[in-house]
Amino acid sequence: MSPGSALAPRRQRPAGFYQASVGKKIAMAASGVILVVFVIGHFAGNLKVYLGAEEFNHYAEGLRTLGAPIFPRGNLLWIIRLFLLAAVLTHIVSAAILRSPVVGPVGAAAAAGSAGRSPRESPSR
Repeated sequence: MSPGSALAPRRQRPAGFYQASVGKKIAMAASGVILVVFVIGHFAGNLKVYLGAEEFNHYAEGLRTLGAPIFPRGNLLWIIRLFLLAAVLTHIVSAAILRSPVVGPVGAAAAAGSAGRSPRESPSR
């Protein structure tokens, strides 16, 4: 069977994944894990201050020269910052969308119809 035939299964687009509630929850969880890893790494790096100024300066210089042969000084650090900003925005937007009230009837309320009846008042089958 060729991939273009009518019987071949269709792949869901990535945008469809995020449109579903579970997609937003997965995106929020993944961005949350990224942010927690950053906080733990930042905490560990800041603990270097207790080892003395020389050790802390060495750590700071190591951050600036991260990826040295491939990336110029400080460039990889900016890429990481942009990645963290994207994680924060993804986390906030996902939380805001998941927190917002659903518009229109859902589930059993939709089955009750537009007559204003609650699902308990709908006629049984």
